[in-house]
Amino acid sequence: MADTADKPAKQRLSRAAIAAQGLRLADAEGVEAVTVRRLAQHFGVTPMALYWHFKDKDQLIDGIAECAFDSLELPPATPDDPWLTELRALLEAFLAAVRPHPAVASTDWPRRAQR
Repeated sequence: MADTADKPAKQRLSRAAIAAQGLRLADAEGVEAVTVRRLAQHFGVTPMALYWHFKDKDQLIDGIAECAFDSLELPPATPDDPWLTELRALLEAFLAAVRPHPAVASTDWPRRAQR
């Protein structure tokens, strides 16, 4: 199987791939490191190529947040459990999805990422 580096950029570039790389970058270097220019360099394309997938930086930030929550696994609904038990299970699932991405979980994530 060919390495993805051998494929043309257009075949590798997708909304999901851009968001996943943005999330990896935020995890490794903080949200301030996430820029359209930096992501474009990673994929070997011009920054304008990313705007085909994300209209603006706000949409990119939303895409990265969605990527972080892709691993969220909601617990099964159990009507016999008290609501507090169900709420706790939901919060534990949320924390399990967010814990690996502390930069994205920050309360000022959108503001810091937009700088």
